[in-house]
Amino acid sequence: MFQVGLGAGALARVRFAVSPLMEAHFLVRQTWSGAWTYPPTAWVRRTRSEADREAWPGRGEFVLLPALFQVCGAYVPDFLTPEPSAPQPDVRDELHGVATADGGRVAAEMAAALEGVAERGRTGTPQLAAVRDALERGEREFAQAAADELERFWRGRLAPYWARLSGAAEADIEHRGRVLARTGLGAGLASLHPGVRLSGAGTGGGAGDVLRVPHRYDGDAGTVDDLVLVPSAMLSGCALSVDVCGVRGAALMYPAREAGEEREEWEGKGASALGAVLGHTRYVLLLSLASPRTTTRLAAEHHLTPATVSYHLRRLHAAGLLSRARDGAEVHYRRTDEAERLLAEGH
Repeated sequence: MFQVGLGAGALARVRFAVSPLMEAHFLVRQTWSGAWTYPPTAWVRRTRSEADREAWPGRGEFVLLPALFQVCGAYVPDFLTPEPSAPQPDVRDELHGVATADGGRVAAEMAAALEGVAERGRTGTPQLAAVRDALERGEREFAQAAADELERFWRGRLAPYWARLSGAAEADIEHRGRVLARTGLGAGLASLHPGVRLSGAGTGGGAGDVLRVPHRYDGDAGTVDDLVLVPSAMLSGCALSVDVCGVRGAALMYPAREAGEEREEWEGKGASALGAVLGHTRYVLLLSLASPRTTTRLAAEHHLTPATVSYHLRRLHAAGLLSRARDGAEVHYRRTDEAERLLAEGH
């Protein structure tokens, strides 16, 4: 569980935004970062290039991004995803923010990233050498090179789909706005994803409130006075970004509700069992069950409570999409042949 405190001014500054560069960021991470653990969404499968995902060294249009994301792992410098300056900023403005990032900030964030590399014992790799070579040319040149590759990635992978992706995100924001208006900030944040919780003195954005987000690592990011909520079609879990340099506030990225393409694919395939039981959570659980897993293991992998996982597994089992077998005190679940067939059609 990762947490961040919400300062006294946070309530007035909670807002939603749709960020094209953050969407590109998550697709880049799933393409080249070995630390990514969430199952891919339907949009990730549609837009990710398997050839680029497997390639290293990155020869041709992408060199720095593959090296950077393979080296950094779970932490990637925040200057690569500027805080959205508008409800839906233009990608050109966001790329300009990357290219013109303050040199001192680039140096500090890269130092933090490379410190983590040393702690993980991943020195001496060609990827690390490529990152260091780029840094030696200067922080501004490094930022410009990263922005250039992000722009090529955006144009090739996301620009053709952006109208549909941004439309799904805007629809999600309209829905979340109604929830927040009717239930308040605490319940509204909890509705973004299972496991997200706001707790503390007021549970409404005042002093002493703490936002907790499921994460494979425990951590405390301190206190912020600004929180941006960003729906994403590329995420099947939540991601909390807190700027280590204190330049911006926190950004909570969460799975966009019914992100268009994924829902269309499954309902279009038309299996009655899927129509009855499959939602986003059940879908990602089903993807994980190519080999047997217990409720406890699935809960840990997907940052869900065991009770939530158990509920969805029961529904999937009742629909004939899962088999289960007892091994002592444990029950192991696995996809059935029918589920394999439907997943193959869905891909």
